[in-house]
Parts: sequence; structure tokens; C-alpha cells
Amino acid sequence: MQVNIDLEQLELDADLGCISAQFALGEIYENGPERNYEKANDLYRNAALNGYADAQFRLGQMHELWHSGMGFYFGKMVMQADDIKREYEQAVAWYHKAADQGHADAQYALGRMYSLGQGVSQDDEQAVAWYRKAAGQGIAGAQFEIGEMYKHGRGGAQSDEQAVACYREAATQGYAKAMSALGEMYELGQGVAQDNDQAMTWYIEAAKRENAKAQYRLGQMYSLGHGLKQDAHEALAWFCKAAMQGNADALEVIVKMATQGDIHAFSALCNIAKNGHKGAHEIITVMAEQGHAEAQYVRGMMYWDNRSIQNSRAQWVFNWLLKAASQGHVHAQLRLAEMYFRGNGVEENDEQAIFWYRKAAEQGNAMAFNAIDKMVKQGNTHALNILSEMAKAGNDGAQKIIIEMAEQGHMEAQFQLGGMYATGQGVALDFQQAVTWYSKAAEQGHVEAPFLLGWMYDTGRGVAQDDRQAAAWYHEAAERGHVKAQFKLGMMYTNGRGIAQNHTLAWAWYRKAAEQGHVEAQYYLARMYDEGKGVNRDYKQAVVWYHKAVEHGHAGAQNNLGVMYANGQGVAQDDTQAVAWYRKAAEQDHAEAQYNLAGMYANGEGVAQDHEQAVAWYSKAAKQDHAEAQCDLARMYSEGRGVAQDGQQAVTWYSKAAEQGHVEARFLLGTMYTYGRGIAQNDKEAAVWYHKAAERAHVEAQFLLGGIYATGRGVAQDDKQAAAWYRKAAEKGHAEARFLLGTMYSYGRGIAQNDKQAAAWYRKAAEQGHVEAQYHLARMYDDGRGVVQNDKKAVVWYHKAFEQGNANALDAIYKMVKQGNTHALNALGEIAKNGHDGAREIIIEMAEQGAAMAQAKLGWMYNEGQGVEQDDALAVVWYRKAAEQGHAIAQYNLGMMYDEGQGVPQNYAQAAAWYRKAAEQGDADAQFNLGVMYDEGQGMPQDDAQAVAWYRKAAEQGNASAQYNLGVSYDNGRGVAQDYTQAVAWYRKAAEQGYADAQYNLGVSYANDQGVAQDDAQALAWYRKAAEQGYAEAQFNLGVMYDHGQGGPQDVKQAYAWFSVSAASGYGNKAAEYRDRAAKQLTPAALAEAQALADRYIQQHSSQS
Repeated sequence: MQVNIDLEQLELDADLGCISAQFALGEIYENGPERNYEKANDLYRNAALNGYADAQFRLGQMHELWHSGMGFYFGKMVMQADDIKREYEQAVAWYHKAADQGHADAQYALGRMYSLGQGVSQDDEQAVAWYRKAAGQGIAGAQFEIGEMYKHGRGGAQSDEQAVACYREAATQGYAKAMSALGEMYELGQGVAQDNDQAMTWYIEAAKRENAKAQYRLGQMYSLGHGLKQDAHEALAWFCKAAMQGNADALEVIVKMATQGDIHAFSALCNIAKNGHKGAHEIITVMAEQGHAEAQYVRGMMYWDNRSIQNSRAQWVFNWLLKAASQGHVHAQLRLAEMYFRGNGVEENDEQAIFWYRKAAEQGNAMAFNAIDKMVKQGNTHALNILSEMAKAGNDGAQKIIIEMAEQGHMEAQFQLGGMYATGQGVALDFQQAVTWYSKAAEQGHVEAPFLLGWMYDTGRGVAQDDRQAAAWYHEAAERGHVKAQFKLGMMYTNGRGIAQNHTLAWAWYRKAAEQGHVEAQYYLARMYDEGKGVNRDYKQAVVWYHKAVEHGHAGAQNNLGVMYANGQGVAQDDTQAVAWYRKAAEQDHAEAQYNLAGMYANGEGVAQDHEQAVAWYSKAAKQDHAEAQCDLARMYSEGRGVAQDGQQAVTWYSKAAEQGHVEARFLLGTMYTYGRGIAQNDKEAAVWYHKAAERAHVEAQFLLGGIYATGRGVAQDDKQAAAWYRKAAEKGHAEARFLLGTMYSYGRGIAQNDKQAAAWYRKAAEQGHVEAQYHLARMYDDGRGVVQNDKKAVVWYHKAFEQGNANALDAIYKMVKQGNTHALNALGEIAKNGHDGAREIIIEMAEQGAAMAQAKLGWMYNEGQGVEQDDALAVVWYRKAAEQGHAIAQYNLGMMYDEGQGVPQNYAQAAAWYRKAAEQGDADAQFNLGVMYDEGQGMPQDDAQAVAWYRKAAEQGNASAQYNLGVSYDNGRGVAQDYTQAVAWYRKAAEQGYADAQYNLGVSYANDQGVAQDDAQALAWYRKAAEQGYAEAQFNLGVMYDHGQGGPQDVKQAYAWFSVSAASGYGNKAAEYRDRAAKQLTPAALAEAQALADRYIQQHSSQS
């Protein structure tokens, strides 16, 4: 009754906020008869939140132990990892609060949490710090844990002496674990002088306090006679005490003693069972299930029967013996072999029997060895192989049997004996003997022996090295289906070793081996397809075989598959996939893949650009002596990309690559010496490296070497050498070298003076855009040096040079203009057109001084608004001034102004008059326009004959419009007798110049057998040319021909497309009607393709687009 009153009072006090009451009530709910963890938790939390350290500690404990039982109370039947992590974090938080108030148990608990990394990041230093705080308050367990930390070097320097000191301090407080640990330190002499008496003393003290480990260690000391007289009986007694407390080591010793026939141990085991353990067989079961081989063997032997194991027990026996045997238990291995050999309890299986006999024999079991010998003599090949392996391992009996059988002509034994001599296993290494026995086996048809004989000849072991013999033996083994021999033979054919090189046969043998799963053969077969060696190049097949090889992790295949994805060969181009495959190979230290992966990072292909990653992978490849990687790594250091700029490192890596013969590295190393970057400036060394690169055809090095000899920097000055090296670079297209070689020829430096050669090399450089070469070439044409003098070509090259900023070129053009050169004036006009004030002023000045060609050019500039503000009236003024001086082009242009009414009132008569003046001077455009005036009766009486006459003059000068109109005149018989053949001839001339009307009419002529033999294919071709220029009628006719299959196979999709284009070009309803008719002939899928084709053609060829 009093308890209830007190509880009620306690609850009242707790409700009123009494912290101690809340804590006390929490303990009652946690540990009392009517447990309520939820109420306990709430009460502890209230007290803890008010700073009550004991409550904070208990709350931490509840969170720490949540996963071990309390969670069930709150309905958490299954604790997830995240739940446990959160509870540990909560525990740490509350332990911290209590520990910070000096709560010793909380400090101890907090040390444990840091030590185990529960609820906090594992931190030995923090663990030690909290253990120290708790130990300082007398917590013996904390003192012991500090000792453990010292012993294992956790949280500070390892120190057995400090560990002993801590153990001793905790032990003196009666802490059993510390006593046991201190005893062990004395026993092992760690941190203290070895002292079995002291060890015994502390073990006994700990054992009295029921410390199982100390009890076990006491048992060991009695068992081994350490520090006291050996006493098996006393040892067993202590082992039993420890085992009763669950010490597995002690129990293991007892069971081992029992299975070895120790009656006392069996008795002890029985006593253990009687005192609360399960039966002895259950104890053994536990041990067996924990992986104890001896216990597993005992379990298996419970139902053993030499003659016939009962079916109901067979699986039991087999399973336990297999577990024991797998752990090396020799008796279990022997029994398991017997089961397989006799089919006792399992299906009979000689291979498995031999396997387990071998295991037992290798442990020295005579019965097992005798069993194998018996099987060999019964002709069991597998047993012979096992016997051979045992012989190789040094088993004398096995060796004797193998040798005896080989000498008796046993093929497999001969082969095995050859292998023993070849490897020096079981016998002295003797390659000659190996060859002898392999040969004997090979002669009897052994598949493997010819391959190994091939290898002996290949490597010169036991015989003189002989590629032919190697190839012959590989061939014999390969024909017998030996996969490695097939691959080796493929290699021999690839390299032409011992046999004539034959890529086709190499491919064939690689394929045979590859189809048998030989990974290296799969890789080489892929390369054959990749490179088109021995088989037509087939990237898809290459990819197939690379994939087979990469399934086995072949790094070379992974790299090459990356290359295929990078180049889109045999697969859709995919840089991401390329990176993935390069990475797989690179992670296997494949240098080429590391280099390729670096390149992808450097260029941002298939992966975000990352120069640091590029440097990292270049470095890996470079360290494997990959010259390209070394060079590129040097470049990264030189440019400071992905790594701090470092000239010395750049020089180091350029040097490594250069020493491997890398041409670019040699050149770049030369530049480092030239400019003194990363190394002292040294022209001589620069010349040496340029020379090394130049000799390997490095164009820039050849050019620079030419310059070095020309200037004598680092070498003796030598114009002949300069010219020679310039020539090498020039012949490979180096523009500057070509120019300088031209100057060498021009001035006769180091080479015989030769203007023709100078001009030739200037031209090559000029055509590459070299401005100085363009200027010099222009001068050659201007002066007629080395080339036939040609003002027009001189102007062309002066103009090109000027456009690239050569001021001297403009002066040269001006000089030619002053000399009356029309080409120069045109060039000057172009320069003026592009906004050059000086050029414009020169033309105006010359025009005002009366120069007709300048007046004509100025008229054109005003007419077109080029270089001056557009002004038709001023254009007429200047055209007239030039025209009145007889300038034909100005006369033609003035005629055009009158014809079109630009700058003057339209006046066909005046137009015709000026056209005539220009036409009589042979201006083809004027002749054509004059013909049109006669044709249409503009400015003069209509006169077909005169029209034809002037058309002919222009046509004979190649004027396409005149050629077309002359063709029309012949076609229609206007101004000339009708003549279809002549019409076709003139249409053709215009058509071949791209004149669409003429192309169309020529197509009509071929279609209609008019003036030319009927030819639908030619009609189709000419219609298409006109159609592609937007000629609507030609587009329609082309559609008709495709629709009817005229001139080629019927193609309704093409017909649909061209009808659509014709309609879009304005041909009207007829084209649309034909298009819709064609659509009805097409399936939906075909119509969709035709519409897509039409859309493309409309974009490209519609006159409206």
C-alpha cells in the first residue's frame, strides 16, 4: 500500500516538474514489473531536457539499445539500417550532454561510440579522450579500454607498456577483463618481462570472477605446462569452465580432444551437456556449423557405413564430409573419395574420387596415394594427370610410375614426362629430355605435344631455334584442333616467320582459334577485319570480334573498340561509348588507351573537357614509355593546361619522347632550346634536335633547319644546306619554305641562279596564300623573268598580295594603270570598290585627265555604287566621255543606259547606235544586244536577217545568250533557213555553259527526234540540268519522264517530287494535277518518302525558293 502511495506521490512530483522524480519514475517504468518504455522514454526526456545528467545518460542508453529490443515495444518489428543509424546518433547526442556534465558512465559510453563509429564518424582519438575522462572518475572499464587502445595503437602511438599500466590500474579495481588482459601480457612478455607466474596469478583472479577468456588461458597454461607443471586434467577442468560460459576456443579444444579419443574430454563434453548445454552431438553440430572441420567430420561419420550408407542418411553424411574435406580434413577427404569411387551414398564419379584422393594424398595419406596408383594402372587418364601433378610436386612414388609408363610407350605418360622435364617439376630441368618425350608423344598422335614442340623450336629450348620447325609443329597441332597452336600459326603467317607471310592464311587460323574462344585470336581476327588484311575490310565484323574479346577483359580489344566508336567504324559514332571503352582498357594500364582517354578529356569529346584528367591519363601512359603521351604531356606542361606551367617538366617529357624517336617531340625540344624555355638557350642543341626531326621528314623542322643554315645560328652558315632543307620542306608543301627556296633560286644563293625555278616555287607558295610569294610572282610576270611576260597575271598576283596587306603591290598596280593597263585598272576598281580611298582617288584623277579606260571604270563605279555613291547620271557622263574616245565597253554600257533609261530618258535608237559602235569593235555583249534590237525592232526597223547576223558574231565569241537565240532562229526559221541540226548545235553550246533555256530546248530536241537522234536518256539528262536551275517547264517534263519510265527506270517518287517542284515554281495547275495523280500510285510509306524528297528539291531547285 505504501508503494502505491509513494508511486502516486512520485507521479505527482514528476507532473509538477521535479526532475529527480521524473528520472526515478522513468526507472520504474523502464525496469519495474509493468514496463512501459514509451513512458520511461518521455520521463527521461523531460528530465534530460532540464539538464539531468542521469536521465540524459539513460536516454542515450535507450536509443543505443533501441535496435536490440526496445524498438519492438514501439512497433518497430524490423529495424532498417537508417533507423539504427538515427538511433545511434540520438544516443551520441544524449551521451554528450551527460558527459559534458561529467557523467562518468556517459563518458565511458561516448568513448565506446567513437571507438565503434556508431552514431558518429569513427574516431579513435575522441574515443581515447572520453575513456580518459571516465577513467579519471574511477570507471575501471574505461581504464581497460584505454589499455586496449594502447595495445592496438589506436588513437595514439602503440605502447604495450602503457597498455600494461592501464590494465593494471583497472585490474586493481577488480575488473576481470583487465585481469585477464594483464595475465596475457605477462604470458606473452608484451610490455612487461615475460613471467608465467604473474600470468597465472592474474588469470586465476580473473577466472574466479568467471572471466571465460582467463579460464581458457589457464587451461592452455596447464595444457602446455607454461609456468607450472603440465596437467591435462586441470587444463580440461578450466576448459570446461570457459566452455560453459560460451568460450568457443575452449569448446573447440574439448571437442578436438574428444574426437582424438580422449575419454576425459568426451566425459567433459557430456558434463557440459548435462549442465545446461544441448547434447554432445548438438555441441558438435554448433561447432560444425561454425565451420569447425573436426566437428564436421564427426557429424558426417555418425552414420558412416563402409558397405552401404542408408539412403536416408547419405545426404547427411555427404554434406558434413564435404564441408570438412573442403577445409582440408584429410580423413574426410579420404572418406569422400571412397563414396565417389564406390558410389556409396552418391553417384559413382571417378573424377571426383580422384580429386579427393589427391587432396588426401597431398597431405601424406598413404591409402589415398595407393588408390590413385590403382586407378592409373586400370587406365584412368585423369588419374594419370593427377599422378603427374603429384610427381611434379616432388612425390617420388608418382615420379617412378610416370617414368615407368612412359618408357613402356604410354603416350600420355610420355607427354606428362616431357612436361616435367620442360618445367623442372619433380625432375631436374632438361629441355632436351622434354623435346625427346614430347616427340615420342607427338609421334603417337598426341594433340598437345606438337604444340609444345613448336614452342620449344620457337624459343630455342632443348633444340636450336628454328622458325620453320616451329611453324611445322604448330601446323600439325593446329590441324589436330589445338586452339593455341592455331593462334600461334596465325601469328607465324602474319609475321612471315618460318613460313611465307600470308595474311589470308593468318586470318583463317585466327578465325579457327577465335571460334574456339581463344581471346587473343579474337583480338587479332578483329584487327584483320579492321585493317583489311587477309580479308576484305569489314568494320562491323571487326566490332563483333572486338566485343567477343572484351567479354574476357582484353585491354587491347577494349581500346580498339573505343577507336571504332570514336571513328564511327562498324558502329554509330559515339564519343561517350569511346570514352567508356578507353577507360576500361586504361584502368588495366593499357598505355594506348590511357593516351586515347587523355585525348578525349583534352578535347572534351564524349566527356566534359577536363585538362587535369587529361594530364593524369597522359602521365600514366607516359610513365609506360608511350612516346605520344610523353610528347602531349610535355605540351600540357609547356602550355600550363591542366597543370602548373613548367618548362623544365616540358623539356623532361619532350626529351623522353624524343629519345624514343618521336618526331614531333624532337622538333618541340628543338624549339625549347631555341627560346630557352625550361632549359638554357642553346642554338647548337636546337639545331641538333631540328636535324633529328628533319631527318624523319618533319616539315617544320626541315624549314627551320634551312633557316638555321641560312643564318648560321648554331651551325656553320651554309647556303647549300639551307637550300637543300628548304627544298625538302617545300616539296612537302611548306609555303614559307617554297617562298624562300624561290628567293634562293632568284638570287643564286646556295644553288645555281634560275628564274624559272624561282617563279615555279613562288607560284606554289603564292597559291597557298603566301603574300610575299604572291608579290614576287607578280613581279616575275610583270618583268617577264622566269615566265612569259603577262600583265594580266601580274595584276592578278599584285591584287592578291595587296588584299593581304602588301603595300608595294598597290604601287605596282598604280604604275601599270598609268601605263594604260586595263587589267590593272580593273584591279584598281575592285580595290576602290572595297573602300580603298587611294585607289578611288587614282581612278578619278586619271578619268579627269582624260584616260578613257579610267573614265569607263569610273562610270561603272557610279553605275554600280562601288567605291562611290550610286549615281546613274554621273555614270552616263563618264561612260559618254570614254565612249566618245572609242572605248568599246563604255560604248556598250552607255547603250545599256539608253536601253534601260538609266541616267537618261530611254531611247532605243541611241541605245542601238552605241551598241553598234561597240559591236563593230567586237564586243560580244554589244553584238548580242544589237541582235536583240533587230529581232524586236527596237530603235530600228525589225530585221530577222540582221538579228541572226549579229547573234552569230556574238555566239562565235562564246556568248551563251546569243548561242541560244541563234539556236531559236534556226529552230523557227527566222532570218535563216530552218535547220534543226544547226539549232541543236547552238543549243548545245549554250547548254554546256549552263544556260537553262538552252538545256531545256536541247532536252526537247532529244525527246522529239528534232535535229538529233531521239534519245530519252539524253532528254532526261538535259531536262534535269535545266530543272535543277529552277526551270519550271523542265521540272514538269522531267516529272513526266520519271512517271512514264522514259530515259530510265520508272520512278513515281521522283515524278511526284519534280511535279511538286514545278508546281511550286509557278507552272500552274497542270503540274499539281500530275503530282496528285502520281500520289495515288504510291503507298503511304512511299508517299511520305516522295514528299520528303519534294520538300528537299523545292528548297534546292524551286524558282520561287
